[in-house]
Amino acid sequence: MQYPNKLILVPLKSSEYAVEIVNAVANITLTQLYVNPTDSFLEVGYSFPVSPEACIYRFAAEFGKTRVEGVVKEKEEAKREYKEAVSQGKRAAIGTIDENSKDILNLKVGNIGPREEVRIELVFMQELTLANNTFYQLRLFGTISPRYLNHLPKQALLEGFRNPTAKASGAFYWNFSISLRTTRKVVFFDSNSHDIALVSQNEQQNALELAMEKAAVPNKDFVFTYTTEDFQLPSYVFGRTDCSSSAMLSFIPKFCTLNLDDAYKASVAGNAVETEIEQAKG
Repeated sequence: MQYPNKLILVPLKSSEYAVEIVNAVANITLTQLYVNPTDSFLEVGYSFPVSPEACIYRFAAEFGKTRVEGVVKEKEEAKREYKEAVSQGKRAAIGTIDENSKDILNLKVGNIGPREEVRIELVFMQELTLANNTFYQLRLFGTISPRYLNHLPKQALLEGFRNPTAKASGAFYWNFSISLRTTRKVVFFDSNSHDIALVSQNEQQNALELAMEKAAVPNKDFVFTYTTEDFQLPSYVFGRTDCSSSAMLSFIPKFCTLNLDDAYKASVAGNAVETEIEQAKG
């Protein structure tokens, strides 16, 4: 972000994830709150990681009481319309997937007013992965891997961007809430990355409400793991709207012969190995 020909850090005040999981699919709402620290209008550009399996289907920006809803358009057309809107002094925002990495989302928000807050809302769906054929697992990225940094704009290299800390310039905290609904009874859930707490439970409806015990600095990925009774038995999820219907069937062969505790320990160890490999690539 350039303002008058110099780099200015626009503070990210908070980043919150509201996660709704139904069996093997998560619907995720990410809300980020920024504030313009200057006495002039600014255009802000920033990047953050998303899973390559994520499907973003809603994007909105709120400038005070003004809400701008995103519309899917051809990339060059969207860039042209965004540039025109900003040059005319209008409120505008644009989001594009990074061409080099395919799992970095680049956002620009134009004409943030002096001392004004802007709220960015992204809604996307993401399929959970299988861990040891015994668990469903959700991973949300906390930082951008070092191997991606060369592809990003120079402003992405600010202190605290790669590994934020509470004292780093521009550091912020993130928070999570998880609503879990399944077709069978949940017999195990955990996060080996962050401390989570059970807020409420409805055993008749196989529903759980979970939350982080306290907001955390996003210096590592958030990982949530759970399993149910008769996990390997086929299951389905059916959804219907006014104009369409959809269904998802799950068939999970039973390859893992470990008990639940050992299978989870093996899963956590596997995550640690993946993290070390990722760091080695960087």
